[in-house]
Amino acid sequence: MRIAAYNVENLFSRTRAMNGDDPAKTTDVLADVAILQGLIEKPVYSDADKVAMLKLLKKHKALGESGPFFLQETRRRLVSNGKIIADGRGGWIGWIEWRRDLFQAPMIQNTGRVITAAHADVLCLVEVENRPVLRRFNETILGVAQYPHAMVIDGNDERGIDVGVMSRFPIVDMRSHVDDPDAVTKRPVFSRDCAEFEIDVPGSRKLWILCNHFKSRGYGSKADNDAKRKRQAARVVEILKRFDLAKQWVVVAGDLNELPGSDSLAPLLGHAGLRNVFDMLPAGEDRWTHRDDAVPSKNDQIDYLLVSAALASRLQKTGIDRTGIWASAKKTRDKHPPIPTVTGDTNAASDHALVWADFDLKT
Repeated sequence: MRIAAYNVENLFSRTRAMNGDDPAKTTDVLADVAILQGLIEKPVYSDADKVAMLKLLKKHKALGESGPFFLQETRRRLVSNGKIIADGRGGWIGWIEWRRDLFQAPMIQNTGRVITAAHADVLCLVEVENRPVLRRFNETILGVAQYPHAMVIDGNDERGIDVGVMSRFPIVDMRSHVDDPDAVTKRPVFSRDCAEFEIDVPGSRKLWILCNHFKSRGYGSKADNDAKRKRQAARVVEILKRFDLAKQWVVVAGDLNELPGSDSLAPLLGHAGLRNVFDMLPAGEDRWTHRDDAVPSKNDQIDYLLVSAALASRLQKTGIDRTGIWASAKKTRDKHPPIPTVTGDTNAASDHALVWADFDLKT
């Protein structure tokens, strides 16, 4: 079995009306929605208003599932059986909702290429907007290589930067820690979540993967960020107490946003029941997993697969796939060349590498 972790830096869902390659059509939709919005806000609808609203809704297929927008009708309705039945704004509760599609950009295609090439059986994903976006990515970008099981739990980041999992095997249970308290701030300790997913592995065994995205190294003072990250690491250690790491297959995966020597990760990386799969890499081999760390002074990982002792005993091989990264320095690109379709920052799959490990799970 191959287990992997990848910060995809968003899969980019975009309003359908803005996602095409015809500016005139986009302008037409926006203009018509502005007119429709003005009409539905009227306190009283005239017969002419109703005719105009229905015409706009039909023009843009808003009464079906293929249009660029639809009516979100929550209490009472504006339209029924192809007719405007409300007599004014007070007669129904709802609004215009934009439909969203996966942003079909070269960078997303390259993200799919990296994931497809990895052939992971279980993949922890970081910075995924939501499950519908992941589902569309799975179906339209991965195509024949798509995963039959995929899940995202909404986390604490208001931008929709969540963690999720794709699996070849059934996801039979999951648990969120979005409400776990931070003793210092009295707010949730996790910036996103430490989402637990239980995977039903063939052979009547279970694998637990805890997907994480710790506090970033930017956007705030270093001291505050380090302290927050250290509390997050300590909380994951507390969560791990539910498991017997000597017997159960458990993985702590994701973007922990700091190098292994940092004090902020010490509670987790120093845990006696866990092993960093990178310990298996040959001495002297490059270990960086983020473009900014591809320098001699850093040259270490911020993306991790930490495995329980029971799983570490079955570790066969580990590696780092940097083919989706466009490194700033040419000498770095020469040493770690990207795939041919990654030609610059604008179409790079991610600033992060995909990290993977192979395990022999035969009993």
